[in-house]
Amino acid sequence: MIFMPAPGDRIDRAILGTLQRDGRIANIDLAEAVSLSPSACLRRVKALEASGIIEGYRAEISRTAAGLGLTAFVGLKVDGHSRATSDQVERALMAIPAVVACYVVTGSDDFMVEVAAQDLADYEKVLLDEILAVPAVLTAHSAFAIRTVLSRGPVPLTHWRLCSRRHGFSGFMTGIHARARYKDPDREDVRLCTVAGHARSVTSRGDEPDSHLYAGTKAK
Repeated sequence: MIFMPAPGDRIDRAILGTLQRDGRIANIDLAEAVSLSPSACLRRVKALEASGIIEGYRAEISRTAAGLGLTAFVGLKVDGHSRATSDQVERALMAIPAVVACYVVTGSDDFMVEVAAQDLADYEKVLLDEILAVPAVLTAHSAFAIRTVLSRGPVPLTHWRLCSRRHGFSGFMTGIHARARYKDPDREDVRLCTVAGHARSVTSRGDEPDSHLYAGTKAK
């Protein structure tokens, strides 16, 4: 069971939906889009940031335009299942620039890694020289994306509305077993909502590797 922040009200959902479509929107335009005053809208955004719902803002890079035409999904099995081994593997994988997402998963694999590479030759180097060089990694098997249909799509928030109706509250929780009251007239206390979860994410939506761009520049 994974504990999730309680669902927000319709205004919070509208703010998040708008920001997921356009993270660079000005606060005054965001406020108009969700029918709030600019100051009230800014308070909402700051509260969403403080609660960890909004983790950050970044540019979306086209892998194809950046010269990263190959996406590989790599299942890894590791030697042992101790916390120390897991931490060691996680640190090593997160230090590899070509690894843009990494998950601890259930099933026959222990980790699932997403790699962005230039081509098969580039991927071979990443696999042999970096991923399989991690001491605890025993085996790896790869699957390649033929075509990207959806990548980094907006996070669905419809389950928040359902949970709000079930509990009769609105707003966000900032703790696991506590209630939080914001000193803001347009916010209310809420109850925690829990949902069944899946495998743990070590890192996702990481930066696209750009080392090949510098290598190309040096080659010239």
